Amino acid sequence: MTRPPLKPWRGWLWVVGVGYAAALLVSILYGTPHALPGVALGLPMLLQIERAAAVIGVLAAVATVAYLTSLGYLPTQLGNIGYPDLGGRQHELEQRVASLATAVGGRLALLEQGKERTDEAVKLIAEQLERSPDDR
Repeated sequence: MTRPPLKPWRGWLWVVGVGYAAALLVSILYGTPHALPGVALGLPMLLQIERAAAVIGVLAAVATVAYLTSLGYLPTQLGNIGYPDLGGRQHELEQRVASLATAVGGRLALLEQGKERTDEAVKLIAEQLERSPDDR
């Protein structure tokens, strides 16, 4: 399945800028903890900037995956992590499953034959025990 190309739209610059400013404002309103985490390097404003960037980053990742999925395309590559496309191997995998099913069916047939022989042997032994318990 081919993806439809995204049309360039400069409005995204405004959306991201306003979203970042809103995230920064919310972070400032939320406040700064008394003991700053090490990532803030002792600067309260740096913590606010990092919080806002993290929020924008997560929202961008989720929005990208949601958008591509809504188009019917499941992303198989996120950053450096890629998952193989199994669509091309479907025929090969179906053949492998069919051959395994045949092999399992053959083994089950052998087990059934062994079970029948065991049942016959048990019947013979039971008959012999019933017939002559005193002849031994």
